[in-house]
Amino acid sequence: MTADDPENEPRGKSDLDLHTADQASPERIDAQTIATTILTKCVSGDDVSGDFAKLAEISDGGNIMEYLATALAEHSSMLTTPQHWMTLSKGAEVESYITVLRIARRKMSGANRLIIATKLADTLRRKGDKVSLEDAEQILAEDIPTITDGERNGEELRALGSALYTRSFIPLGKKEKFGTGEELPALSASLDDLRKSAEYAREGGDEENAIQSEIRVCAVQLDHNYGDAAEILETLDCLVAKLQGAGSTWAKRFLKNALGRRVEAAAKSHDAQWGMYYGEYIALPGIEQHCGGKEAFDEWKAHYNPFLPREETESA
Repeated sequence: MTADDPENEPRGKSDLDLHTADQASPERIDAQTIATTILTKCVSGDDVSGDFAKLAEISDGGNIMEYLATALAEHSSMLTTPQHWMTLSKGAEVESYITVLRIARRKMSGANRLIIATKLADTLRRKGDKVSLEDAEQILAEDIPTITDGERNGEELRALGSALYTRSFIPLGKKEKFGTGEELPALSASLDDLRKSAEYAREGGDEENAIQSEIRVCAVQLDHNYGDAAEILETLDCLVAKLQGAGSTWAKRFLKNALGRRVEAAAKSHDAQWGMYYGEYIALPGIEQHCGGKEAFDEWKAHYNPFLPREETESA
């Protein structure tokens, strides 16, 4: 990722040399001011939702997305540094965020283009409709090959790892929601992408995201009853051990994922430590929120609580 340093912070609108104050209408100046404010808030982590709402009220707000995306492309840390792009993605209405990403992608090349393409594809695939899934698939099909040949540096390897991780969701998403293709080819394509993702991430020096991809391999296998649950449990035990004591926010999140999947693998393999794993998992701070809220967590517990009567657990 691009280093988070002052050189990558947004400059004022005069530095962008897109429009000068004496050439622009008052409304355009207002929109440019709002766009510059959005960039500044991406750095500070302040909420930008109100600023996007103001843009929507300006007749030139649609065109100003070009200004905003250009500024983002010129300061790629805005879209590659996690705290910056997460501020943007949370504050922008999804279609505005997609618009900004599409424009920024066209203005970038190399690893930065693939990073933006991956964020765009991930946003589209989360929408879940067929057109969006196919759009996400096409975007990655266009941009992944641009850095798969020849020698690759660490940034390019990490970008490839993230892109393949995102692409792994698409074949199964199309199969599950729209019956597109057969399940085994979709499953194989997903697992292949995830294994390559882990390989690229690790080669690029990103051990945490390599582990994330390996956890996802186990998750896909468990969700589709593919592979030996006892072997998957062994793999998850190893991944949990690697993440124990990790300090980063993402590593802690990945650890919770691994611990939850370990419960599922223990249940499917009828492992003797199933109850212990379950008790440890449900006692984790914030685990209900991590699982998507009380309703989702209760549903999960109904399936994987080893202390329920077996017929109740199996019928849940």
